[in-house]
Amino acid sequence: MVRILRNIFELSLIFSIVASCGNTMTADGKHSPKTEVDSLINNPVDSEDRFIDLGFELMKDESIGDIKLGIRSKLIIEMLGEPEEKSESVLWGADGEYHQQWKYTKNGIELDIIGEVDTALVVNMITIKSPCELKTKRKIGVGSSIEEIQLAYQKEINHSSSAPETIVAGTIYGGIIFNIECRKVTSFFIGASAD
Repeated sequence: MVRILRNIFELSLIFSIVASCGNTMTADGKHSPKTEVDSLINNPVDSEDRFIDLGFELMKDESIGDIKLGIRSKLIIEMLGEPEEKSESVLWGADGEYHQQWKYTKNGIELDIIGEVDTALVVNMITIKSPCELKTKRKIGVGSSIEEIQLAYQKEINHSSSAPETIVAGTIYGGIIFNIECRKVTSFFIGASAD
């Protein structure tokens, strides 16, 4: 019984201390602006769910020049011509879709195209490498600096998924992955690199 009462007393004391910490008054008796602790409590560390949402927004909104996820292969052929290399269509167990790889090596563009019928083929993933000079809507391309990426994709950069040689905007399940060498973009990818 004594132990229970002691626990209740300790919890009450802790609650009182925590509650009183939030009551910051200025000299004129008004509440002061939020403290740093308040902002930390009310703005918790970004969750993976937030980055998944941001990644899907990037996949929906971002483009490389006029190339965008979801556009029909017919438009790609109008823009770039027939690909230099085109793989056979293969059914992927991970997503149940038929995938083809289209390579425009001279342009530095590789596309993952999905669909079963030629008229319904769409761009599913985009990889950009040198010598491609196209840029994202936010003006990032091959040769852009880490600092430029950080400014352009500040709210989308997922620091827990990034590394010195890779910056992830969104997640590996959807978003943009920038590959870095000597603090510059060497290639980047838009889409889902993992299922």
